[in-house]
Amino acid sequence: MIGGGLLSETPTIVGVSAVGFARRGVAELGSLRNVHLLSRATACGWYDCNVFGAVDGVQKHVCDLRAEVPVERLRRIVAKQAILAAGAEERPLLFRGNDLPGVMMAGAMRTYRVAPGQVSGCRHQTTAATRWPAISNKGCAACADR
Repeated sequence: MIGGGLLSETPTIVGVSAVGFARRGVAELGSLRNVHLLSRATACGWYDCNVFGAVDGVQKHVCDLRAEVPVERLRRIVAKQAILAAGAEERPLLFRGNDLPGVMMAGAMRTYRVAPGQVSGCRHQTTAATRWPAISNKGCAACADR
């Protein structure tokens, strides 16, 4: 799904919800003749003269594969102009118990924060690119009665 982090945000952008803003942008791009949206592609390289490699998951999401259609396609994209918006892909830390219920990465917690009827918990451990984790449950309204 196109939208990235906006799909987990609650603020408004130009008077529209973040999700609505993302949808509006995708619709506008889709209406342009010179734009081809690759919603299942991952860029795998940026080379000289704005040449890009991209792996397009043509049938990665399909249960019943069609023999005449490739599962993935490697695309060579040549662009007149390019914007580097790398984003990020979360990688789980390996530790005992990382697969227990309630243990989640920051992106999942962010999504649960805005999902209706969801509570992500009160005792948080935040691990960042430093050596020192922080454990905190201060200011958690859901923990007030515990």
